[in-house]
Amino acid sequence: MASSKEDVMDLTICPICLEILTKPKYLPCLHTFCEKCIGAYITSSVEKGENQSAECPICRSVVQIPESGITANEWANRLPDNFLLISLIDSVKLKHAGKVCTSCDRMGEKSVANYACIDCSDTLCQTCNRYHKHHKIFENHEVIPIEKFKSAVEFPVKFQSSCSKHKYEKLKLYCSDHAIPCCSVCVSVEHRKCENVCTIEDAAHKYRDSQTVKNMQKVITLMAGDVNNILSNTRDGIKTLNSQSKDAFKKVESFKETLDNKVKTVIDRLNSELTKGFDIEKERLEERKTIFENVEKQLDNEIKLLETCIEKASDAQLLIETGKLKGRILEHKKHFEGQPFDRYATVDVNIEDSLDDSFKTIDDACRVSNVVAPDTKINLTHRRFPTCLKLIKSIAKYENPHYEACFMTGNKITVSCYKESNLKVFDIKGNKVRSIKLSFQPYDITESGTNEVAVLYYGKSQVHLINIDSTDTNQTRNIPIKPGVRSICFCKGKLYASDLKTINIYDESGIFLREIKGEISAYTYIHCDSKNILYVADKSSIVKKAENGQEQFLFSHHDLIGARGITSDNISGNVYVNGYESNNIVQISGDGLYHQVLLEKKDGILNPRYIDVSKDGKYLVLTNEDGKELLLFEIRFDI
Repeated sequence: MASSKEDVMDLTICPICLEILTKPKYLPCLHTFCEKCIGAYITSSVEKGENQSAECPICRSVVQIPESGITANEWANRLPDNFLLISLIDSVKLKHAGKVCTSCDRMGEKSVANYACIDCSDTLCQTCNRYHKHHKIFENHEVIPIEKFKSAVEFPVKFQSSCSKHKYEKLKLYCSDHAIPCCSVCVSVEHRKCENVCTIEDAAHKYRDSQTVKNMQKVITLMAGDVNNILSNTRDGIKTLNSQSKDAFKKVESFKETLDNKVKTVIDRLNSELTKGFDIEKERLEERKTIFENVEKQLDNEIKLLETCIEKASDAQLLIETGKLKGRILEHKKHFEGQPFDRYATVDVNIEDSLDDSFKTIDDACRVSNVVAPDTKINLTHRRFPTCLKLIKSIAKYENPHYEACFMTGNKITVSCYKESNLKVFDIKGNKVRSIKLSFQPYDITESGTNEVAVLYYGKSQVHLINIDSTDTNQTRNIPIKPGVRSICFCKGKLYASDLKTINIYDESGIFLREIKGEISAYTYIHCDSKNILYVADKSSIVKKAENGQEQFLFSHHDLIGARGITSDNISGNVYVNGYESNNIVQISGDGLYHQVLLEKKDGILNPRYIDVSKDGKYLVLTNEDGKELLLFEIRFDI
């Protein structure tokens, strides 16, 4: 890994002309170039295809033209200045200035420098220092003896930045409501109703050592590692695909030798389909490789930027730069949420062992097949943490305990009300949509299908399947189950029911399929995710099991006492568990190796009972105070 000094120097070099940056301008991807260099590059890009956009020369991110009709140079001029690099470059120039007063040098005079101004990045002689110190504009500048200045890299970088909207105004204020720096004009025009506006120095106080910066540094490093793993996997896939293509074409050639000229049409067709199949798949993998190589370049640049900010920038500059990086990280996340990136399709030829003399039979018997290779199970480490929960609303409070809730497709929330013998349906904003009266007291509840919930009738050992859009509960289907069941979950047409000894599995018609044995207690809660992975919360341990009952991990920690409700996030693979006795919500990584306490007693969590995460992984619902309070949270990526 490059040293900090090397990283600083690397950031100050223009990737186009390979010289020290002149008028550094940065693109939305945070790559920085000389204004003239990026202007010339944009000119060539626009001339080629008369585009209204250009690609970053480094990572190929698309940059849209800010206004039609402007020239490439005007476009380049409107790009934001990189004040961090301007300050670093000034400090480098100051280093090379040696002991010559730069202020006198600009006047064509020569004098020995005795001081250095950190704010101006100028060296000063005795005379210039005296005037500099007494001029009103410079009275607050920090001036130090030049002998204390050892290297450009060690020279502190002062925060200096002009407002992007009001070019001649300095950014001196910070709006915490919108998390953006402002000039005085911005505050008076756009933030006059905001309540949390302070000086940027106050906002930046202690920010460098905050958990936000540490989390960002951790996530961006982990994300870079994930990209490296994905690229490695993709390159291996391309290599394997090339090897498979050779084998497949050899098989076709061998088959061709056993046939006469009448099968030439078949051979031509097979070769055509094979070529198309390989080309399509290879193009897809090459596209994926290009995307993640570009992301890798972006992350490499962003890591250098962040490390440089952490080590060299002022607190305020760190605040500004990490604000930019936050948007970039969220942009990177989209690449991991699209199509599968850890698998590739294999292409082969299926040839029947026995063929009729009929040419049609031969033609029909020979087809190119695309088979998806086994999942290589790349674990995305950056998805593990950090996560935080933001309370959206306390949806309801009840006098009696034992209320449980689950998310439905479309982010509806269905609540089972034990004492009131009904179901309540809420929208994602926490507004009540309808109530459904039941003829029994509902116990556990889980989604069983589109607009359908499975409700446990504990007294009669039955599970009722109820359409929440229907008011006629007489049309429900019932599944008889073994006695003693306290927790149920439904996944892909299968009902999982936990009694005091085993976890029993039924099909949706009620036919018993099999059981999963284990140490099950009266307070065991179960959850099954979209991949048929079973999670068992039993007292103070969490067990992750495959559908065949094989244990994948066992989690136990003093942070989690009296584990009750359990659920998982299908997007990130993280597991969420209620600590009924520890009065907290614990998040566990999908591999069981990491955990963190998201909320605890001081946050208002008391005897949490039931928990569920929405299908899109954005929301979490919780029954607090032994089911007396229903809370709705937003799941946030905490950076």
